Amino acid sequence: DLYVGGVAKEMYKDLPKLVHSKEGFQGCLASVDLNGRLPDLLSDALSNAGQVERGCE
Repeated sequence: DLYVGGVAKEMYKDLPKLVHSKEGFQGCLASVDLNGRLPDLLSDALSNAGQVERGCE
């Protein structure tokens, strides 16, 4: 699984100790490149949580 922006709150305790984040990303991702592929994160998502919107403003 690939989580972009964060994980469910109950999953933070299971993250590796080197991951210091305790809350998800808040901001804008202009683009994401995965091995040369530019996925449509909203269309390709199996599920989403929280507020996710198309476009950066």
